[in-house]
Amino acid sequence: MSFDTPENLVELLNKIIHLASQTIFWSPKIASIESVDSLESFSQIPSTKLTDYRKQLLPDLIVRPDQIDWIVGAYKGHDPTSPPVVESVNEATLRYDVFVDAVKACIDITIPRTCVVQTTPERRYFASEVATMLISAGVAAHVFTDTVDTRTYERIHLLKPSILVALGKGIDEQRLGDSIELSITLGANQQFHRSKQLDLLHVDEIGFLAQSAGDDLYTPNNDIYLFEQSSDGNIVVTSLYNHVQPILRVEVPDMRASKFRLTV
Repeated sequence: MSFDTPENLVELLNKIIHLASQTIFWSPKIASIESVDSLESFSQIPSTKLTDYRKQLLPDLIVRPDQIDWIVGAYKGHDPTSPPVVESVNEATLRYDVFVDAVKACIDITIPRTCVVQTTPERRYFASEVATMLISAGVAAHVFTDTVDTRTYERIHLLKPSILVALGKGIDEQRLGDSIELSITLGANQQFHRSKQLDLLHVDEIGFLAQSAGDDLYTPNNDIYLFEQSSDGNIVVTSLYNHVQPILRVEVPDMRASKFRLTV
């Protein structure tokens, strides 16, 4: 896997600035900026709190509505007070690749694999997308949408999955059996010790930002996002390839930059 910052980073940033300038929400923030020639000049664009972004209406956030192909399932569940996330075919493909590449770095999926995605009812759409991403990579994925109970472990023992995606809490690792080689979590929502653990940092409005496989620090996806640090020590994210719903210097509260291996 390569997490290198693109050599044409400034060119990509100018593309995002151009697209964002065509939206109702972003245009006032960048009215005086047509282009940048460095990261230093890019950093002069005011950052936006994620909480403020979530208060906006979808039509005010998008450009190229004719390219919308998909509404992304939200990990936190669909919130009627927050705008949905939309994407084109290219953006959906990139999101799939980011997730699958992180899995491939932890376990060989060129051989037959089975996965169980354990989720809550609120996260069922997100769980379905996770399963779809794994299926696209050749992994047989099953979604369990219920409270963790005896039936859950019975199904796991029957399927003997080598991959577990835990989107909720409350899984008793001692009752899982010995088949699981990789446990996938989001935001360290649960700890697993009997298998390798892949923890992903994910923000619904942005995507899969970083991953850690047993390390104290998270490796950021510098190849598709620009990460900066706010004055408060939080991560500020710009998506380099979201051309339908641009993400431009969005500050993520409570996601500390000190948790990342930052290169810029």
